Amino acid sequence: MNSYTPIACEHHDYIELACLRGYPVIITLTDNSELRGRAVTTETRSDHSEWLLLDTAVHQKSVRLDCIAQLSTDIEGAAFSTICLK
Repeated sequence: MNSYTPIACEHHDYIELACLRGYPVIITLTDNSELRGRAVTTETRSDHSEWLLLDTAVHQKSVRLDCIAQLSTDIEGAAFSTICLK
């Protein structure tokens, strides 16, 4: 895997907000694949890479933050709808 490139702080804030509020999210990755699930938390690993933990219908998935191109939620009353990270 490529070395980690930190994301902008403003984008990190939206991801943290999604986790704090337990938003159901739709994530478009940089390879154009899509993941759906509930944002749970973020974690920093020993190599200093940052990850989003996502509860999907099947299992919990870890997504490296610099692989996220877009983060969306369609829940009514959410603090944001779509954030483009790339």
